[in-house]
Amino acid sequence: MSSEEARSSVCVEDHVMTEKKRREKLNQQFVELLGLIPGLKKIDKASLIGDAINYIRELEEKLKTLEDKKRASSNSVKSWNSRPSPNENLTENSSSKSLPEIEVKMVGKNVLVKLHCLAGKGVLAKMLAEIEELHLVLRGVSSMPFTSSSLCVTVTAQFEEGYYMTVNELLKRLSTAFIYFLYED
Repeated sequence: MSSEEARSSVCVEDHVMTEKKRREKLNQQFVELLGLIPGLKKIDKASLIGDAINYIRELEEKLKTLEDKKRASSNSVKSWNSRPSPNENLTENSSSKSLPEIEVKMVGKNVLVKLHCLAGKGVLAKMLAEIEELHLVLRGVSSMPFTSSSLCVTVTAQFEEGYYMTVNELLKRLSTAFIYFLYED
């Protein structure tokens, strides 16, 4: 055997070994993929690849749906803090009053309103009346003093049949109404 034939024989053996290792690795990866894809009916390689593609698309669709839900739920929580900034000019009378902090969460027709404002005679009754004016049926009310002069109120309610508004609309209407009655003398 000549040196050229020996070299050729070694190259062929190397090539065969490399190809054998590649196939073993590929088979190992198919077995691993087989364990990852649920509900396989056939276990041939072509079916496995097709089912894997379908499963990945299904997962992408679920991910998109979950991201949309997350985005929608983060949009359904809005809060409004109307405390005046130090640069705002307020009259002496209004600067002694604290505007309410309002947070609104909505799921379907169910509404959760959290309020923090100055306590005063009739404040809670006026707040609840304003909420009912917006076609909300009160389901639960919790009120407790936060400091000697402030009040924390949590209200659960539900829109009356045929009525609905977005979180932003509800927040704007509540803010306007609460500011109005808190500043009337």
